[in-house]
Amino acid sequence: MKMLVGPSITLEKLEQHLKDRLYEIRMKIPKLKKEFAQLQNDFKQIPRVVNETNHDKVEERVNPDFINIPEKFRAVEEQIKELQEQEVHIQEKLDELEDIEERSVGKNNIDKSKEKITLTLNDCLMLGIELDQPPANADVGVKEE
Repeated sequence: MKMLVGPSITLEKLEQHLKDRLYEIRMKIPKLKKEFAQLQNDFKQIPRVVNETNHDKVEERVNPDFINIPEKFRAVEEQIKELQEQEVHIQEKLDELEDIEERSVGKNNIDKSKEKITLTLNDCLMLGIELDQPPANADVGVKEE
């Protein structure tokens, strides 16, 4: 049985990618939180209904922003939650990688600059590795099972 797998990269390259990705996430979350707070403030200030004049008649209708803004802040809130989950997952993986060389001394003596790991497609998704642009020194292929 053949199974499509993600890239094979050195543990050192993976560790650096995870550090970079963690930094990106930690920079993006505060921006999204600020955007979320701004949307909430905007929502408080908009009128629920608007008056439209149509052929000398004044009609009241629901303000479209009253519907659109809550949808936007739900989307931003979802983005924040996803990034926070990724942050936790990536931090766990980084913790595993950071001292792997020390833990392996005397057993299999792992050298992060030489040892490679083959990631699954799910790993790539969770760790923010895009398959069209895998980290340098990565091989993508098909695995025989």
